[in-house]
Amino acid sequence: VHLWETTTGQQIRKLTGHHGRVTVAFSPDSTTLATSDNSGAVRLWTTATGTLLATLVSAPSGWSTVLPDGGYKSSSDDTGSVVWWAVKRRRFEIDDLNGIASIRRLGPDDPIPGL
Repeated sequence: VHLWETTTGQQIRKLTGHHGRVTVAFSPDSTTLATSDNSGAVRLWTTATGTLLATLVSAPSGWSTVLPDGGYKSSSDDTGSVVWWAVKRRRFEIDDLNGIASIRRLGPDDPIPGL
């Protein structure tokens, strides 16, 4: 995704991580950009710096939010959730990696930094 300054026509930022066709939407105040591709994941970016704020991943029971620093939130406590981490080809379910490698589950009322 390339961001351009409309008054000068200059590219100001390049956001990477998606493949193929990308859909974009700006927040009403233009401070946040949401991007999505065919994978169904939605990434939230700050437009001022191009910083990735969070990645939203759809699951049958709701959504999970994954933060760049390893934090995550899940909209459901289903033990059958399809959200999992893969580390060195081993699969871990939600909460299995809390406290390991900076991965931690945020509480339901914890804010998402930057939003």
